[in-house]
Amino acid sequence: MLLKISSILELMNNKQAQPARISPKLMQYAIAGVIALVAIIVIGYTVQSILMKRASARIEALANKGLTALATEEVDCYKNRLAKTEKGCNLMIATYFRAQKGEKLEWAAQKCISNGFTTAFVILGHAASKEMLGRDPESFAILSQLLQSDDKIPEAHFRIAKLYQRSNMKDLAAESYMKSARLAPKSPEILNEVIAFLADNSKWKEAREVAGFIKLLEGAAPGLKLLAARTLKKAGASGDETKVLVEQAVAAIKDNKAEKARLEKMFPELF
Repeated sequence: MLLKISSILELMNNKQAQPARISPKLMQYAIAGVIALVAIIVIGYTVQSILMKRASARIEALANKGLTALATEEVDCYKNRLAKTEKGCNLMIATYFRAQKGEKLEWAAQKCISNGFTTAFVILGHAASKEMLGRDPESFAILSQLLQSDDKIPEAHFRIAKLYQRSNMKDLAAESYMKSARLAPKSPEILNEVIAFLADNSKWKEAREVAGFIKLLEGAAPGLKLLAARTLKKAGASGDETKVLVEQAVAAIKDNKAEKARLEKMFPELF
């Protein structure tokens, strides 16, 4: 009996010592399964990538047409996916900013920041969301921190100037506006607001400097050129200085009678 048991145990030990063998057919099935799984993942990723590219293109097209409500609706559908890339974050933030959706802009900026996208554009979007929601001190703190890391961002100085202006701190506003203008002397959007503020608050020395930027600005709107000319005239500049700007504006509207009539009505002292 003992002999039989020892024989059985020896037989079992021998079987355990032998490595398990997988049949060639089973191996083929396993390899095919792995290949199929990889293919499914690749195809799924490619399809998602194509869908996101198409969605992004639709959002940009709607925004460019001024259809901000529809663009916002599209962003709402894809916001979590958009927040996974820097390009998607920029698109989402730009869309919500245009639509003036403060709460959605705040969510988008914070989501992108939490995903590791801390570019100046995202931080500016975060500050803008606070401003839209009436939380100016929070916006100021965000912008100040951004400028501590990089004080060469014109939009940050521009937004801080707006905050100072709203708080009736005119000298500080003028200082920040000038920083933005000097950093972005080719930005018509910034220059237009800066020179208007300076003229309204009799900051003539600074206004003349900004008018000089506008004079050198190619392709600027005729209205901006005339605004600069009027500001120079109020600042006591010579006729020759204003003449150049007026001539640039007139040359741009010579074939547009309606625009010429509109601007002549707005700036009668220059015509």
